[in-house]
Amino acid sequence: AIAKIAKMNVIWNEQTGTVKAGAVEVPAEVKGNIIYVTTQNLQILFGGQVLVKADEKVIEYNIYSLMVNNKSITGEAKMTGEVLAVPVLSVIESLGYRGVWDNAGKALFIQGRQIPVIMIGNQPYLPITQIYEYLRAYVFLNQQTYTIELTYPFTPQ
Repeated sequence: AIAKIAKMNVIWNEQTGTVKAGAVEVPAEVKGNIIYVTTQNLQILFGGQVLVKADEKVIEYNIYSLMVNNKSITGEAKMTGEVLAVPVLSVIESLGYRGVWDNAGKALFIQGRQIPVIMIGNQPYLPITQIYEYLRAYVFLNQQTYTIELTYPFTPQ
């Protein structure tokens, strides 16, 4: 059901006991015709945010969308530990930066400065806590609408 919500196809590998979505692969179990993964692996597999409310016997799954200057951009945020991260290549393009991505070295350079990225699958991500430091864009995490809103250029009041 979550693969459908996340609009992703999953592939079950019976030999390795894993499930794959895009470039990400995690351990899983099959019972009947349902594939089960842990909540931690669910987050790794699809991104978004997983909230477990054990007392209510509920698991909430939320996908954060991205906006730059009130325009929706391609890509979705993913959790890296306790922090959301954004697909940095689509973000820098939307902000008008010219970046150089070294795929072999997994390094991103903007105006000669290396930007520290976190690789999720085969894609570089930047934690939202580092966006202002490296890209000078204001970040607003709207938890009610599950949206990360970036404003650039940042003009403090």
